[in-house]
Amino acid sequence: AVVNDFAKDIDAGRVVPAPDIYDENLFKDEEDIFEVEIEEMNEAEPEPAEEKTVKEKNLSESEKAEYSEEIENSMMTEVVEYQFPTIDLLDTAKKSSGDQRRELYEKAEQLIAVLDNFGVKAKPVQVTQGPTVTRYEIQPESGVKLSKIVGLADDIALNLAVSTVLIAPVPGKAATVGVEIPNNSVTPVSIREMIDSPEFKNAKSKLTVCLGKDIGGNVITGDIAKWPHALIAGATGSGKSVCINTIITSILYKADPNEVKLIMVDPKQVELGVYNGIPHL
Repeated sequence: AVVNDFAKDIDAGRVVPAPDIYDENLFKDEEDIFEVEIEEMNEAEPEPAEEKTVKEKNLSESEKAEYSEEIENSMMTEVVEYQFPTIDLLDTAKKSSGDQRRELYEKAEQLIAVLDNFGVKAKPVQVTQGPTVTRYEIQPESGVKLSKIVGLADDIALNLAVSTVLIAPVPGKAATVGVEIPNNSVTPVSIREMIDSPEFKNAKSKLTVCLGKDIGGNVITGDIAKWPHALIAGATGSGKSVCINTIITSILYKADPNEVKLIMVDPKQVELGVYNGIPHL
């Protein structure tokens, strides 16, 4: 019905038929305009490479501003050479008062006397004094078992009026037993003498830290790079905070801020507040 009505309208002249699409003069004006637009586009200057890059990334205006600000700040930032702290900032080690050789000699005589009372004949060989413990090296008579001397550890501690005694063979020395007895007075170990020691200065790792001294007075260092994890634990007053401060101070004396970065989380905000402002953070 619609087709019949459309045919009647055409016959009545109420609908103008569509023009012939093959008329070559029909779109002549439009073709001329299109050719002019193409020529203008070819003559236009190409876009800069930077603008193309930004358009390709489809960045928003806020992101463009952030990138521009970051680049400007990095160009304006001056590289300041890190000045390593001097050793004079650290306190010097306190020297023990008086001559302790007499005390060590008397303690060695007491040890030999106690062993003799329990039927163990021995003679003193060498005494090595450490910060907190002194090792008395003795050489028992042939035929004396090590287990017999080890079994007298509690009796030796009781007779020498000390808290505990450790007995073990001395590595590298034949028929020599070491008896470690706590000192009457503890000698403080200063971080200054450890940082100023050859063991710390000659260490290659930038994560070398000072840990203390052994019984022979030798400086003990550690490399944090070899520690997958570390847990510093102990009772109140045992030295946990001192250990943490020693580790951080060692890094400040060993590494440049461009070489080592620190992330410190202090829930109580009382232990690590003194390090606010250091360039390693």
